[in-house]
Amino acid sequence: MWISQFIITENGINTEDEFQRVRTIKRYLHYFLKNKEKYNIRGYFIWSLMDNYEWDFGYNAKFGILNRNLSKKDSYYEIKEIYRKLNQKLNISK
Repeated sequence: MWISQFIITENGINTEDEFQRVRTIKRYLHYFLKNKEKYNIRGYFIWSLMDNYEWDFGYNAKFGILNRNLSKKDSYYEIKEIYRKLNQKLNISK
């Protein structure tokens, strides 16, 4: 019997536009919630927690919700709140 479970990893956007980052994450989370049972999706992780070195872009890539010095970007606060509400909705404890 074939059992498939999926975890979405490294999902995000390379942008300095924090509004666009939040909008993109919201859109992906919407599809995650809409399809998690249909496709047996068990988890979702954004890419990335912090900006880092990317082979194609060097240190110019801006995927993270934290800067490389660990200071929080504007998107950090909104994405944190989105995840808090999502955890409540899905009844996930810490």
